[in-house]
Amino acid sequence: MSGVGTFVWKNGDKYVGEFADNKNNGSGTLYIKNVIYKGTFVDDKRHGVFTVTFADNNNVVEEDFDMGKRKHWKFVFKQLIKNKRKKKI
Repeated sequence: MSGVGTFVWKNGDKYVGEFADNKNNGSGTLYIKNVIYKGTFVDDKRHGVFTVTFADNNNVVEEDFDMGKRKHWKFVFKQLIKNKRKKKI
């Protein structure tokens, strides 16, 4: 497969992005359980700087990968979610 698309594994994890030669290649987003990885893939491996969001606590980190191996990471910020309720009149 080549082009842009979505691949979903049996466990519900999914990849949305660019494909080449039946592999994740190019810009994409990988959803694994409660973690979202956004960045560049080379031959199915994370490569370069990724923005990683943890859905359960909204923490965001940047991770630097070299062909699938994590080189380093840094905490970026914690998103604040405000619960706004509408008043009934």
